[in-house]
Amino acid sequence: MAKPKSRKSIQDRSRMAAHEGYEIEYLADTTGIPRRQAFDLLKKHGLDRITLVREARRLIAELAR
Repeated sequence: MAKPKSRKSIQDRSRMAAHEGYEIEYLADTTGIPRRQAFDLLKKHGLDRITLVREARRLIAELAR
């Protein structure tokens, strides 16, 4: 029997799935940082997408100086 539509699971898109390699690639590609630095940001700041993008942009700004 199929699940009722009212019981759909909602993914939490505000957090990254760190075990998925494509998530780190996506972060690196969208922010313009190398994959290794994206991985380091993930280890340092956790799984919150907003924080990771903010820190990646901050890193790019520091490198541009």
